[in-house]
Parts: sequence; structure tokens; C-alpha cells
Amino acid sequence: MADNRAPKGLIIAFILALVLCLGLLGVMFFTAQGAGIPSLKSLIWEEEAAVNLTSTPAPSAEPTETPTPTPEITPEPTEAPTPTPVPDSDITLRFVGDIMCHDRQLASALQEDGSYDMTPWFSSISASISCADLAIGNLETVFAGEEEGYTGFPSFNSPDAYATALKAAGFDILTFANNHTYDQRIDGIRRTLNVLKENGLLSTGACGQQDDFEDLLIMNVKGIKVGILAYSSVFNSTPKSEWMVRKLSRGVVEDDVKQLRREGADYIVCMVHWGAEYEEHYGSTQKQQAQMLAECGVDAIFGSHPHVVQEAEMLTVERDGAEVTVPVAYSMGNFISNQQDRPRDMGIIFELQLKKSGETGEISLTQAGYVPTVVYRGDSNGKDTYEVLPCGTYMNSDHEKAHRCETVWEYEAGLMSEDFVELEK
Repeated sequence: MADNRAPKGLIIAFILALVLCLGLLGVMFFTAQGAGIPSLKSLIWEEEAAVNLTSTPAPSAEPTETPTPTPEITPEPTEAPTPTPVPDSDITLRFVGDIMCHDRQLASALQEDGSYDMTPWFSSISASISCADLAIGNLETVFAGEEEGYTGFPSFNSPDAYATALKAAGFDILTFANNHTYDQRIDGIRRTLNVLKENGLLSTGACGQQDDFEDLLIMNVKGIKVGILAYSSVFNSTPKSEWMVRKLSRGVVEDDVKQLRREGADYIVCMVHWGAEYEEHYGSTQKQQAQMLAECGVDAIFGSHPHVVQEAEMLTVERDGAEVTVPVAYSMGNFISNQQDRPRDMGIIFELQLKKSGETGEISLTQAGYVPTVVYRGDSNGKDTYEVLPCGTYMNSDHEKAHRCETVWEYEAGLMSEDFVELEK
């Protein structure tokens, strides 16, 4: 039988080789530790740390969400709104002459109970006054109170009821600059202005105190600002102070017109007391004064004092380098009085129609016209009655004054230039 055991020498050689290898490894281990060569363990740890660092990122700040920008929306183009056009303004102004109250008129208005009533005097003409947007007359009497005694010419003082009747007739403004304004002195002026105010009537031309002299009258009529001036060039007795009654002079007119323009007046009218009593045609002085008023900036001129109707014309003047046309009525006669001698029984209502362009603001005179009138003094049971008649309405009637109305119509038509239109009422 074969012997399978390894030779004994081979076994010993194997063991020696193994010991030698293990020794070499030990020498290498301790040499490496002394030289700083990483051990197997440290190599394994560092590899694991490197793996951990690579796989786990360092913490970072929470990311801030960036807002998504809203896309800019371009609005659809729209048509610009068409501006609403400003409408034109149209107004009517009416003017009358001397409003008087003589002794026979006072007796006519006296009632049984001692009161006074003048409203019947205007029953036939009130429609011709109240139809205007602005109605203006020249008050040629004073309301100084009953205690002063009611009187007619030459020093007037009328009952307050007269103011009430004039308001009821349709008047808005009574100018108060004439030769009778100072009949009852400053107290009469002051009381007259108070009575007018109490009755809802405005006034200009006279002042109750000096501070009022700078207050000029402007009326806003449907968007058109109308400045109203009043002057007198004649006086029965000279007022104690110039501020009491406005006197016609170039310097005063220039200052007044400038002030009215500064205050926004679109159109300036002037009531002026001038001329010679009972002269049927205007004089050279009136013509010069009208020229002056127009040059100073007045747009329309209406005269009184002669107590008869005089001519009316369109006066052309140069103003600010341009030609301007100004209507001038030299005398409007008596609107109401006891003067029955012809032609003192007649008067005239002048009308101006103005337009203001809504687009440009420009003011234009679209029509100038007139209504012939006559004062009818009648009789009722032995007592006088008074009534102002529009001639155009009564001249073809069966009224006892029909023929006189027709005559007045024809006479006044001959005094007016072709620029003025006849109006029935």
C-alpha cells in the first residue's frame, strides 16, 4: 500500500515560509504607522466619509420663490369720448324810458282806504316787459316815505306801492341816476334803494353811502354776464357829494368799464340821462357823449330825460384797432307819466337779442327791435285812469286810442334806422 503523507521536509519548509511572510507584513505595518502611511482601517474610514460627503450635500438656504412676472396687458384701443358741445346761449333784454308819477297819477292811484294801487297802469303792457330775460327802466321819482308827503313835479316822492306795481309788471332793474334822484336828498336816496330791494328790484346809478360807489352791477343771464351802468349829465340840484349820483364823465366811464370787464362782463349796457327836455331830435352834445361811451367800451346806450322819443341808430366806433357797432337810442320818451301833450304821451321799449357761442364764447347782437307805446289817460266815474298800451296790439282794435296807436307807430318808425325791427308787443 502506497504511503500518501507529504514528506516531512516539505511541511517544515511551508511553515517557515508562512512565518517569514507574516513577519514581513508585521514589519511593513509598523513601518507604515511610523511613516504616517494610512492604515487599512483609516483608508476604509476616509473612503466611507468621502462617500458620505458626496452623497449628502451641505444644507443651503431655503430657495426664495421668484414671482412669475405678470404679463403686461395692452388695453384694447378705445375711441376718445366726443366732448359734449356747449350749447349757445340766447337772451332778450328790454329797456324803457322815464317812469314818472305826477300829482294826477297819485290821485288816480289813491284808494278809498288810503292805500295806493298802481298795478292797473301796467295791465296791458306787463306781457311786453315780463317776456324779457332782463327788463330795465329809468326810475324818475323817489320813495322817501309817507311822512315826507307824496308829491309830483317838481320834487317827486311816490308811495312804496309804486315799486310793488313795477315789480309785478315784470321789471328786474330800475336805474336811479337822473335829475330827480336828489329830490329828497340823501335820505330819500337811501330809503328809495331800500324800498327797491324789499320789492326784489335791483338798482344802479345812485348810492346810499360812499363805500357803495365801487359796487357795480353785473347780471348773469343764462350764462351771459351783462354789466349795467347808469349816469346823469343833468341835475336839478347838485348832490352834496359826487358819490351820491353817478355823473356822466369820461374818467368815471373808463374806470367803470374797466372794472366791469375785470369782473367778467361779456356785454355792457348804459342808461344815460342827457339832452334837452322836449327836443324831438337829439343834439350834438348827446352825439358826442354817445361817441365817448362807445369808445370807452359800452356796448349799447339808452337815453332818457327829453320826455319824447328821439332817433335810434347804430353807431360805429373804433375800439382796440377794430370797428365796433353800438346801438344808441337817444331818448326813449315817457314810459308812464301824466304828460299828455303830443309827443310826450308816447314812449318806446327797446329790445336787444344777444347770443353767446358755446364753442367760442363770442357775444353777438342778433337783433335790435322796438315796441312803440302810448300812455292812455282815461276816465272812470270822474276819476283818471292810466294805462300803457303797446301800439302794435291796439292800433287795429276798436280801442278809443287805436288811431293814436297807429299814428305813434308810424311816427316812431320814421325815427328808427333800418337796423331796428318793429315789434308788435
